[in-house]
Amino acid sequence: LVLSGLVFGGGAFLWTEDGLSGIIGFIVGMVAPLPYLSLRRASRLRDVQSQLADVLDMMSRATRAGESLDQAITLVGQRASEPLGLEFRRCARHLQMGLSVTAAMRSLVHRLPLMDVRILATTLSVHRQAGGNLALTLERMSRVVRDRMVYRQQMRSVTAAGRFSAMMIATVGPLLFLYMFTFQRDYAGKLLDLPLGNMMLVIAVILEVVGLMWISRLIRTEY
Repeated sequence: LVLSGLVFGGGAFLWTEDGLSGIIGFIVGMVAPLPYLSLRRASRLRDVQSQLADVLDMMSRATRAGESLDQAITLVGQRASEPLGLEFRRCARHLQMGLSVTAAMRSLVHRLPLMDVRILATTLSVHRQAGGNLALTLERMSRVVRDRMVYRQQMRSVTAAGRFSAMMIATVGPLLFLYMFTFQRDYAGKLLDLPLGNMMLVIAVILEVVGLMWISRLIRTEY
């Protein structure tokens, strides 16, 4: 983030030879990588979500065949594809180092903040303490995870227009202001020099934030 800020800020300063432009460029450069990192994180979590049902089936078959819970976790870590295979290999190493199942699952939930993963961690922790038919529980959980995944896919398809509107609101305004501030400095400078311009700029930012929160609330699902 600092490197990106220095590149943007240095480029803006060399282009305009103005310290304020350099500071704004530095701030923009610091913020610019965040959407990319957020998209990468969301993509990784979606990959985990799509793999989870198959992993639950694999664990169910392993426990039904007589494997212990620790052995089933190790087996999933060896056979599952990335990124979920990597996470289960970490859990297997934690168990080999002497950590409890509860501690290993708590670490898994910390790395993968998903509701389905949290339910899995709770189920495995309770099974280690109270016992029960783990294979049957994992099979039922696998069906629930698949149902939730189908529901989310349908939800994404029907809310595509709303998400596109949110993206337009979030990007067009700031990019237009940055363009005007860089290439039409006299016109955009009035927003910063005049009290009325400052008030209008603050109102615009507040309304944009409210619009994003409103759209996000409308397309959010609690299932």
